Amino acid sequence: MRVRIGASGKIATGSDLVKRLVRGADYGNSARAMMFAVGCIQAQRCPTNTCPTGAATQDPWRARALDVRDKTPRVRRFQEATVAGALQIMASMGVTDPAQLRPHMLRRRVGPTTDRSYAERYEWLEPGQLLAEPPAARAADWKAADPDRFQV
Repeated sequence: MRVRIGASGKIATGSDLVKRLVRGADYGNSARAMMFAVGCIQAQRCPTNTCPTGAATQDPWRARALDVRDKTPRVRRFQEATVAGALQIMASMGVTDPAQLRPHMLRRRVGPTTDRSYAERYEWLEPGQLLAEPPAARAADWKAADPDRFQV
């Protein structure tokens, strides 16, 4: 059995997607950016059923503002552009498949004139390492983990 890791949160561009894949995600989810493509204006009235653009409402009168024939191709074009951007970045990195991305390929500025790769900045685990021999820095958390309940 292999666990798949999905990343979400602030994925709006191909660059955002590649960053998540380099960090170990198997796939990325984009909610807010796709809502923008539908026409959401972030009015933050979703739970009140009073969305002014019709993007997040069950009210038939307000839903008339959402022209599905217009929005469908907009969302498709946005998704295609996001994936194309990610593929272009990956090609510039010399990889043809997300599985070829590695932490040393992503760098982060840590000072005015200094940057470090993610391989240098973080401890990376080998597949199965947590099951076989967790690193000392993670041993306590791993021991406390319980698959039957969520704790913070």
